[in-house]
Amino acid sequence: MLPPTAWRALRAVAPVLFLATAIAPWRAATPASAAPRLQAPTAATGIEASMHDNALTWRTTPSTVVQAQLREGTAVRANGLPAVSDAQGFVRIQFGGGGGGGGMGGANRGPFVQSGYTIALTPQGAAEQTATVPDLAAALDVDGDRVVGRAPAGSSVAVSLTSGPGVTTPTTNTVTAGADGAFATTFAGRDLTAGHAGVAVLVTPDGNTFRARFVALEASASIGARAVSGAATPGDRVNVSFSAPDGAARGRGAVTVRPGTTWNVAAGGGGGGGGGGGGPNALQVLRAGDTVSVTVASGVPGGTRTLRGVAPDVRIEQVSAGERRVVGRAPAGLALTIEAISPLGGTPASASATSAADGSFNVVVPGSDPIGPGWRIRVGAEVVPGLRVWTVDAIEQVRVGIHTGQVTGVADPGTLVTVTLRAADGTQKAVDDDFANNAGTYGV
Repeated sequence: MLPPTAWRALRAVAPVLFLATAIAPWRAATPASAAPRLQAPTAATGIEASMHDNALTWRTTPSTVVQAQLREGTAVRANGLPAVSDAQGFVRIQFGGGGGGGGMGGANRGPFVQSGYTIALTPQGAAEQTATVPDLAAALDVDGDRVVGRAPAGSSVAVSLTSGPGVTTPTTNTVTAGADGAFATTFAGRDLTAGHAGVAVLVTPDGNTFRARFVALEASASIGARAVSGAATPGDRVNVSFSAPDGAARGRGAVTVRPGTTWNVAAGGGGGGGGGGGGPNALQVLRAGDTVSVTVASGVPGGTRTLRGVAPDVRIEQVSAGERRVVGRAPAGLALTIEAISPLGGTPASASATSAADGSFNVVVPGSDPIGPGWRIRVGAEVVPGLRVWTVDAIEQVRVGIHTGQVTGVADPGTLVTVTLRAADGTQKAVDDDFANNAGTYGV
C-alpha cells in the first residue's frame, strides 16, 4: 500500500498520464504523410486597385480577417494593415511599411501598387491568394490632344476623360494595346489642357480590375515662398527649379507623385505628395522676375512635359474689409484672378480682372462677409497654360488648439513664424518654427 504522500503525488499527475495515454495510440496510428501542410496559393479574383496607390479593395467571405502583402519577387515591399471584411464580404486593405531585401537587390519601389508586384491576400483559415500587378500606365499628351499609355499586348483598356474644362460627364473610349503594349486615343472635339484628368481601366483574365489615373501637369507658386505645388499623374517624377533674370540658378527640388495626384516641392522638405528640396541647392525665395520651371518625367512616350514662365510683379496695395475691395498693380494688360479665402474654409470667393494700361486693378470680390483676421487675399496670373503664380496678402491670425499641442495660422508666404510655449511662471517649455507655405498657412 502506497503511503499518503505518494497517493497525493499520483493524483496530481493523473490527468497528464491519462492525456498522454490517449494521445499515444493516435500518434502511432497517424502516418507521416498525414502531417499538416501549408495550403498552396490560388489565383485571386475581384481585386480593385489603382496603380501607385497604397490601398486596394477585395471581396471575400463576410466578417473575415484578411492579411495582405505586396511583394517584388521574394522581397516583401509592404505589409497590409489587418482588416476585416464587411457583411457583404468587401474589405479595404491599406499598405504600410515594407520588409527587407529578400534577395531582390536594387531600389525599393515602396508600399505602392506597382507593375510587376505580387498582391498576396490571406483570409483567416484559408489559403493565400495571389495576383500579379499588370504593366499598366497612362498619361495626357497635351501637345497631341490625346491620352497615351501602356498595357499588356492585346489587352482591352477603357480610357475615360472624367474631369476638366468643358467636361460635364465622363467620356469613355475602349482601345486595344498593340503588340508593343502601347495604346493611344483622342476625344473628338476636345482640346486637352491643364485641368483635364481621367482614368484607364484594365480587367485582367482573372477578373481583377486595375486603374491608371492620368492628370495634365499643373503647378502653382507664390511670390515670397520657397515652394511649388500642383497636380500630375501618379508615379511620375516632377522636377522644379527657379532661376534669376540673368539665368543664375535659384534652387531646385523633385518629388515622385503618389499615392494621389497632388504634389509639393518645398525647401527643406515636401508634403502632400512626397519629397522636397532641402540642402544647399534648395529652392530660394521666389521673386518677381524669376523663372519657374516645372517638368514632369513620364515613363509613357508623350507624357513628359515642361511648364516654364516668369513670375510677374503683382502687388496688392489695399484691401477694404467692409466692401471686399482689392486694389493693386500688375504688368499692363495682365489677366488676373482675385480670390478671398475665408478662415472658415469653403470655396473661395473669386473675381476676374485685367490690369489697366497703367497696371492698376480695382476689384470687388463677391460675398457679404467682411474680410478680417484669418482671411487671405490672393491675386494670380496664369503665366503659361498650367502654371499660375500668386501674390498672397494674409491678414495674420494665430489659432491655438487647447490640449492638442498645435498652433496654426496665416501669414504671407515665406514668413518665418516662431512659436514659444511658456509655463505660467515664464519658464520656456517648447519652441518650434515654420515657414508660411505657398497658400499662406503654417502649423507647428
